[in-house]
Amino acid sequence: MAHLMVRAQDGDRAAYRRLLDEVAAHVRALVEPHATYAPWVEDIVRECLMAVHYARATYHPSRPFGPWLQAITSHRLAAHDQGAPSARPVAAGARSPRQRPRGLTVAFAAMAFITLVAGTTVSLRAQAQPAPAVPHYSGPREDAPIPRPGMTPAQGRVAVVVTDPQNDFLSPDGVAWGVVGESVKENGTVENIERLLKVAKASDIPVFVSPHYYYPHDHRWTFGGALEVLMHAIGMFDRKGALTQEAFEGSGADWLARYKPYLNDGKTVITSPHKVFGPETNDLVLQLRKAGISQVVLAGMSANLCTESHMRELLEQGFEVVVVTDATAAAKLPGFDGYEAAYVNFRLIASDIWSTADAVKTLSSLDAPPSRR
Repeated sequence: MAHLMVRAQDGDRAAYRRLLDEVAAHVRALVEPHATYAPWVEDIVRECLMAVHYARATYHPSRPFGPWLQAITSHRLAAHDQGAPSARPVAAGARSPRQRPRGLTVAFAAMAFITLVAGTTVSLRAQAQPAPAVPHYSGPREDAPIPRPGMTPAQGRVAVVVTDPQNDFLSPDGVAWGVVGESVKENGTVENIERLLKVAKASDIPVFVSPHYYYPHDHRWTFGGALEVLMHAIGMFDRKGALTQEAFEGSGADWLARYKPYLNDGKTVITSPHKVFGPETNDLVLQLRKAGISQVVLAGMSANLCTESHMRELLEQGFEVVVVTDATAAAKLPGFDGYEAAYVNFRLIASDIWSTADAVKTLSSLDAPPSRR
């Protein structure tokens, strides 16, 4: 059945119809010998077919089909066993049609296991193939069994967006280095952001920066969340005012020096500052729309705060978003790893997650825009 599922995932309707027929026959053959009330059988078959339909995107061809199907069918049978008793009167000592024999679930699981071991078409060699992996700074990590939509970037539609590429996060002299420094070094974040900027400029891919600035009037806010309060307390991203660059050069709010040739080239779009974490309070979405951008390659700081918040809002606004997971980093505190928290959400929410190497390879392969051909 595995080959039918693969064809079905590619849009082959005939293969999908045949797959459902074979799954139905498989489940029916396992359940019928243990059912004392005939309608149970078709109930279970129907529920299993619906479960397979809704979970079909979670099957990956490199994994055995049998255990995948067994997990779904066993779960559905267990749920079916817990159905409410029939409201019809039942004679003393008789079993209600809804009172299923408790041994049915166990018998089904045992029969499924025997059948899958004896009759599965998945070879041992196929079972030994590595599971799908996703990029992680520590090395490839086994992927979650969920869809991975991906993104095919197109010149003229794709842009690189970087959040907070500023000294307070990325410099050892920054006020947040004590909590983010370990993660920055593990990921190679500083170097990887520069690699993204370099390939974007070389490939004529627009770069947008969503910075974080606080002005004196922002310090008059009367309340804030936990890290808002902390950022204000330590003077993070502070500037003298919105209309002055006094004391800005080299400050914690300034760009990391190695990024300045890319960001101060007169072509990079520097948006108005976001004030908490997401781009709801700045003009990033407007700037992207006005530039005809619908695809975003996202990087920057801090993974579980501004970067994740930008990812969420851009998706809500209808953009495709890929997060470059080793071109970001986050605070690590005892018992609290901000990067791992963000990494899970990147995979569960974004169109895809890439390594910097993936991003560089993909973006450098794009055709030059018409003006450069």
